[in-house]
Amino acid sequence: PKKAKVAELTEQLNKANAALKEKQDALQAVLDKVHTLEQQLLDSQNESARLVYEAELAEARLKRAGILTVGLADEAVRWAETVGKMDVEIENLTGDVFLSAAAISYYGPFTGEYRHHVVEDWVARAVELQI
Repeated sequence: PKKAKVAELTEQLNKANAALKEKQDALQAVLDKVHTLEQQLLDSQNESARLVYEAELAEARLKRAGILTVGLADEAVRWAETVGKMDVEIENLTGDVFLSAAAISYYGPFTGEYRHHVVEDWVARAVELQI
């Protein structure tokens, strides 16, 4: 009878151990799933932080690009004015060179008052002839 009782208890122990093993395996599967989900959560949080950083960086770059664009627009206006002035200067270049060469050639032997009078005449004639 004792051997039968030991066999019966051993069988109950084996069933209990089998049930325990089954429950431990299920628990381990749940723990593995929890670990996987925690890792996914961490990865998602890191990705979210990275995207927020990139969005802030892009916004700062966009703001600086706007400032640069406004600055370049102002420069375009200045450049257009400079080109207009240069067109006038190029148009007047022939007359300016002519008057400079004439002044260098003819200034030496004359008095200051006569030089002034001659230059006024030359400038008036150059304007008249549109040189």
